[in-house]
Amino acid sequence: MEITRKSVRKWIDKALAMGAEAALKDAYHRARAPVITEEARAWVIHLACSKPKDLGYAAELWTRSLLFTILFT
Repeated sequence: MEITRKSVRKWIDKALAMGAEAALKDAYHRARAPVITEEARAWVIHLACSKPKDLGYAAELWTRSLLFTILFT
């Protein structure tokens, strides 16, 4: 099943502590905190609300790929 001994032990301990049914339900958790700052978020919103032509691009409307190109280059 390609699962580690440590993972199996974690699920067994959880089942013993909470019961089998509760142990099978995955608890909500956020893997990590968001990495975008409020300033960066505001910049992205400002960019998306502007026209590409105003920034020197040939497109009339934003496409997802054009936004990604600007954001990740």
